[in-house]
Amino acid sequence: MNKIALRSAYLEKRKKLQTEEIATLSAAIGNQLLNCPIWDASYYSLFLSIVSKKEIDTEFILTLLHGRDKEVCLPRIQNDTEIVHILLTDNTKIKTNHWGFQSLKMD
Repeated sequence: MNKIALRSAYLEKRKKLQTEEIATLSAAIGNQLLNCPIWDASYYSLFLSIVSKKEIDTEFILTLLHGRDKEVCLPRIQNDTEIVHILLTDNTKIKTNHWGFQSLKMD
């Protein structure tokens, strides 16, 4: 199965999920991260969910990272083709682009 077919198949599976299921599964993924040997790093890259595509809710993971005093970087899409990662701060502004991705707003 190629990448396009896989994306389509899993989007169809996610469409069938209820909001409560997404929350439960998202928390379970976050809890699994607690058991992974990944906590020695200082910086972590995290995507923000596309709610309309019923993706994992990464808010729980973000809370875990902040609770462990970790720095979080978020994607910034530039020129519709390039992704760079920018440090998330209290002053970070986030916007939803035309693809439905939440990314950093740059003034």
